[in-house]
Amino acid sequence: MKRTAHRSQAERTQEMRDRLCRATLEVITDVGYEKTTTTMIAERAGVSRGAQTHHFPTKYDLVIASFKYLLSDWEAKRAAVISDLGDEINLENYVRFLWKEIFSHPQYVAALELMLAARGDEQLHQGLVESLNELTELRQTLWRQIFEGTGAERDRDIIMQMTVCLFRGLSMQGSLEESNGHQGDVINMWIEMLTDRLAKQQSKPA
Repeated sequence: MKRTAHRSQAERTQEMRDRLCRATLEVITDVGYEKTTTTMIAERAGVSRGAQTHHFPTKYDLVIASFKYLLSDWEAKRAAVISDLGDEINLENYVRFLWKEIFSHPQYVAALELMLAARGDEQLHQGLVESLNELTELRQTLWRQIFEGTGAERDRDIIMQMTVCLFRGLSMQGSLEESNGHQGDVINMWIEMLTDRLAKQQSKPA
């Protein structure tokens, strides 16, 4: 007879925390940050308010934990793409990965909501900045790898910032419009522009 594996207390605790984090992101995506309440989150997660407050006493605690949960998911996806593509990773396939797996994902709207709300909330702003700073190494390492030997190393950080700003704008526009048939064309043109720039940098005499 097959024995059922028993989860440890730590595993059950982490599962509950993850469940609440996912529910928080879903509620923020659906109704926005300002309208989100801990009661709504507990109902979405299917847990009691007592269970919710045991793990996260305040809305702020829930929101910051959920933002970290989202960032960790992004980093796990980055690690996966590095593992899958290895030395074949390049500017085009990484930019397409960023759009498909991060910026066009429905829960990116929750990240945008939190960023906008942080403009008028110093505590939230500080919490988001600290969370972002904790998970920068893999992103920076991968970006450096893509640009190594291209001749465009000096432009690397600017290109990354421009790509993030472009994709944030597309994500925001997509959240406001029911359909946006130009997103694919915009991304294709951006990749073409970046590829042309790298080609010109590589063709310059040393």
